[in-house]
Amino acid sequence: MTQSPDTSSPAPSVTRATLQSYLIALVGVIFVVGNAGAAFEDGYLSSSTAGIVLGLLATGAAVVTALQPERIHRGEEPAPTHQYVLAAIATAATIAVLLS
Repeated sequence: MTQSPDTSSPAPSVTRATLQSYLIALVGVIFVVGNAGAAFEDGYLSSSTAGIVLGLLATGAAVVTALQPERIHRGEEPAPTHQYVLAAIATAATIAVLLS
């Protein structure tokens, strides 16, 4: 009796670098949105402009991290469960902050 080859594809896994870049992007979005709101309410101050720039830099760092996972320590390994939990909590907190 011969065995048929396994044609099922392996379950996709999210790498550590991908989840880390997602968390960095969340921080960047909060900085940009929060400081843009402050800039529109109070006028453009140097602090709100600096916050927007910092948020954009964080978002750019997230993109670089996602595109080049080999540059992160153990970035190409599958993400552990606790990082998924952290990403879920951070997502809920970000939504709460943005909606308030």
